[in-house]
Amino acid sequence: FTQPYIGKQIKMCGICGIYKKSSSKISEEKITKMRDIMSSRGPDDAGVYIAEHVGLGHRRLSIIDLSEAGHQPMANEDGTIWMVFNGEIYNFLRLRTRLESLGHIFKSRTDCEVIIHGYEEWGERIFEEIFGMFAIALWDEKRHALILARDRVGKKPLFYSESNGTVTFASDIKSVVEGMETRPEIDYKAMDAFLAHICVPHPFTIFKNVRKVPPAHYMIFDKHGTRGKQYWFLDFHDKISMKEEEYLSSINELLQEAVKDRLVSDVPLGAFLSGGVDSSLIVALMSRLSNERVNTFSVGFDYQPYNELDYAKKVSDMYNTNHHQFVLTADYVNSIPQLVWNYGEPFADSSSIPSYYISKAAREFVKVALVGDGGDESFAGYHRTTTVYTASLYNKLIPQFLSNFIISPFLKLAGNTLDGFYLINRIKFYENYRRDTVKVRYKNTMGCIDIREKLYSDRLKAILNGYNPAHVYEDFFDMLNDVDDIDRALFVDINTILPDDYQVKMDVASMSNSLEVRAPFLDHRIMEFAAKIPPFVKLKRRTSKYLLKKLAEQYIPKENIYRPKWGFGIPIGLWFRKELKPYLYSVILSERAITRGYFNYEYIKYLIHEHLAGSGCHEHKLWSLLWLELWHRMFIDRDLNPGDSLTVLK
Repeated sequence: FTQPYIGKQIKMCGICGIYKKSSSKISEEKITKMRDIMSSRGPDDAGVYIAEHVGLGHRRLSIIDLSEAGHQPMANEDGTIWMVFNGEIYNFLRLRTRLESLGHIFKSRTDCEVIIHGYEEWGERIFEEIFGMFAIALWDEKRHALILARDRVGKKPLFYSESNGTVTFASDIKSVVEGMETRPEIDYKAMDAFLAHICVPHPFTIFKNVRKVPPAHYMIFDKHGTRGKQYWFLDFHDKISMKEEEYLSSINELLQEAVKDRLVSDVPLGAFLSGGVDSSLIVALMSRLSNERVNTFSVGFDYQPYNELDYAKKVSDMYNTNHHQFVLTADYVNSIPQLVWNYGEPFADSSSIPSYYISKAAREFVKVALVGDGGDESFAGYHRTTTVYTASLYNKLIPQFLSNFIISPFLKLAGNTLDGFYLINRIKFYENYRRDTVKVRYKNTMGCIDIREKLYSDRLKAILNGYNPAHVYEDFFDMLNDVDDIDRALFVDINTILPDDYQVKMDVASMSNSLEVRAPFLDHRIMEFAAKIPPFVKLKRRTSKYLLKKLAEQYIPKENIYRPKWGFGIPIGLWFRKELKPYLYSVILSERAITRGYFNYEYIKYLIHEHLAGSGCHEHKLWSLLWLELWHRMFIDRDLNPGDSLTVLK
């Protein structure tokens, strides 16, 4: 992947390396190539370490201790433990004090050095001790063992491949492929999962024999084999009963502590501000805890109601922040080839575009930004969670016999004649919803999982051989089958969509611009407390995210709190009907795409026709197909460059 992309790499902190169980020499040239594919990911420094069985590479984005003392790869005093690290450890000062009291001597002020001394003292238990976001590779010379570890919620990426006694790993999938002996093939089951979920879920990647280290896991590679261990599990079983004021006080205290921990930096900080509950709470607490004016950043769109800039401005004015805002138009989508390169895998969350551009704007002023990510997952803010709640209420209020003998016959008799009535549509929805288990009902409706039989060609169906991409969700539902359905839905969100979609989106979008993003709501102490709160408290009186909204009343205007949730989506459906219409034909229905033989292209024509006519809304399906074809042209055909504009494909 080094050509023809020189000079167009993404900007991130990055780690990489190769471990060989045999005594064969590790090529420093190969490690350097792997490292420098991520050269802009860590623009401030670079390093390589080569030993008999291992080679490590590192690119650094300096945040804490900007001196040479923070250079990586980093070793302990006698050189028996080496480490490369990507991320931030928020409790490193407290850990450092503990380790110094045990006799450890530090040579820098960095957060990463506590990992090495902590490993010396506690072994793999160090991963339970550290709070933060991280991807870590440790080489233990005495054990001849490579250890790869990833943070609790998967904020930092870590890919690896294992073949014939050789392990290749990196922060970027392109770097892993560069280090492999042979070019990997496409994993068509992973492609199917992408189309079903708009992202490739862990531990899979788009390539065969390349995998992701799961969140909250570490893996050990040594002469005895390969083994993984989960060091953290979010348990929803043990509930606590409090008065509402006590819940609010505890959340407030935990959130303040999490924000305070994330304000430690030797470079300027800011915050993303949408004007919603979560980001506004972060900005409010930052303003109260900081001695300086907070820089805030907002993005809007040229179509209503996607534009939330007025709500963000209210919070900015309230806390006198140094506010920056800009508006995205359809022209910005022309940069999608650059994003396809940055992500390295098919990734069809369209909010990656505003995430990229708000990060780009913020990097002009700051090097670190705090965000409101994670509040919805822990405190039940998403529609799919409230749907579980309202469906359960429907089941309790409407007896089964009433459904069987009155409602269902009436709906069947009426057919489609009453589809224009909201109440009738909701009753239909809940009647269908009650027929299945929550595991069957829960799925990512943004993808193509509901149209696979019509969409896929006979050839692709034969390759997949009955594969079920919904197993990603179903497996996690089965892990927690003895708690309330709302808790099960939250548990699935936290273990699937959060690490595989939302965290990937923000990590790549932000660090593509050399910007580090920190998310206080994803502090595991907050998540553990939230998991103990009974679900009917989080969704009180059909109000989603009830407790956070009550807490927000202490900090931000009520009109910002109690308004329809919009999220961070873009008007891609409208753009497809106008400015982006040509790409539906020049890319998705191009001769090259059809030649690949994946899909029933007559059915795709039908989807496009319905969407353009306004009789159907297929924006997420079409966006997934567009991104997949561009990914093929860049990484398989290799004739699309990151710097190209979509206009060249017209």
